[in-house]
Amino acid sequence: MKTESFWQAHVDTVAAPSVTPAIRPATNSGWVMLGGLMLLAVAMRLFRLDARGFWTDEFWTLEAIGLPVRDLVGQRLAHGHFPTYFILLKFWSALFGQSECALRGFSLLLNVASVPLIFWAARRAWSERCALWAALFYVCHERSLWAAQEARPYGLIMLAAAASMHALLTAIESGRRRWRLAYAAWTMLGLFTHVLYSCIYLAQLGVVGVWLTRRRGRRVWAACLLGPGLVVLPALGVLQVLSRQAASRQLEIPQGLYPLGDWCKGLLEIFWGQYEMFAADLKYLMFPAIAMLVTLAWRARSCRTAAFAFVSGRASHAPCFALFAAWGLSCLVGVGLSALIIGAADAKRYISPGLGGATLLMGLAVGALDHPLRRRALASACLALLILPDFGLYRWPGHQVREAIRFVAGHRRPNEPVLICKETVSRTMAEYYGLGVEPVPVPQNETDPEMLRQLVARTVGQVNGFWLILYKEGKSPVFEVVEQWRQPGFRKIADRKLNQVRLCGYRRVGD
Repeated sequence: MKTESFWQAHVDTVAAPSVTPAIRPATNSGWVMLGGLMLLAVAMRLFRLDARGFWTDEFWTLEAIGLPVRDLVGQRLAHGHFPTYFILLKFWSALFGQSECALRGFSLLLNVASVPLIFWAARRAWSERCALWAALFYVCHERSLWAAQEARPYGLIMLAAAASMHALLTAIESGRRRWRLAYAAWTMLGLFTHVLYSCIYLAQLGVVGVWLTRRRGRRVWAACLLGPGLVVLPALGVLQVLSRQAASRQLEIPQGLYPLGDWCKGLLEIFWGQYEMFAADLKYLMFPAIAMLVTLAWRARSCRTAAFAFVSGRASHAPCFALFAAWGLSCLVGVGLSALIIGAADAKRYISPGLGGATLLMGLAVGALDHPLRRRALASACLALLILPDFGLYRWPGHQVREAIRFVAGHRRPNEPVLICKETVSRTMAEYYGLGVEPVPVPQNETDPEMLRQLVARTVGQVNGFWLILYKEGKSPVFEVVEQWRQPGFRKIADRKLNQVRLCGYRRVGD
């Protein structure tokens, strides 16, 4: 693999051994292929962008950006979120509106902007060929596609992670102050976007901290690395205190270790996306594939160092493999630790930003293979495993609360009330999708049948009909209560089961 012809074709050159190695500008074909990848990313993310209606968290986004900036900040802090993404989205919506495509378009833009950063980071770490493969895998990753089609801050987290990694690698190799400042700026943006980013930051801190133990200029690097944390991490502590006080929450006592099955599912999602949507039967094939890719990447991790030694007599000492591996696993480890502390985790969302590190390792594993047939076979297998979950995401109908509300709006009479088993954001849902009446929210955690019976009786009153929308009602017995209460005075005129929503319509007998 380490032949002279291979390295002469795919590594950077320098003028003299005494000069620090610099990255050679991308070739014309490299720029053309990168442009093609970005166009592919836009096309894949625009396809069915509004095919699914908003879900609960996106309605929280819609509520937040409808507030004045001062109230927006207070609301987001009270819910345990930094307001950075929501403030940016508020200004975006002022220009482009609040339609599903408009709000999700901001995430799409952020996600596509991270593609060239993935490319530049891999090219600086290894070669243009590795960079193109890594960028292609990132474009086709189902979790990357999902983040670009949701009005939530995960696209901004991925952009900050890719930009900080590129700035960090450039700062390590060039030693220039502006790149250290760029790294600090992107890191602070990530930390002020979501608590989740602290996992990525701490992983970078640990790897570079070990790397610095045998390097000079530690004080400068310490200021660069620790500065963002010293500014933001105290704010993270205050944020958690505020959010718990506002929600009157108490820390839960951990009941045991993070389940092994969740660790395994999280690892698969970091590399292959939400495989359960389409490729669940392939999960036992995906684990050996991860082991093979990581092994190949590990064997090729020092290839660029060897190339520099061959070309210029000097070596690049940036800990690229360790940084990208730590990036990929940091979110999984962080979510697992948070589950031990507070007893809750959501792997599908919070683990996803680690995919950047995984795709970079995959790009190295494929791009470093010198044999064309082996390289194409491995790349084709990786793309197949990545694209299968994409079909699952495209086919997924969403929660379908949009379809339920619009059906009720088209079939209810003007005086018929609507109960929605969704205590939070129910009014926002109804207003956004044109229900035509202010809904009556039914608490999802209310399990007392008598309380629910009284609520239904007060709502219906003397009217001749009413509607019930059950959105992720969980263990709420409201449907059974309504079925018992309405007999024999009401007849059922509609009963539709959608993906995660059920709607029922009732009218008095004889009406």
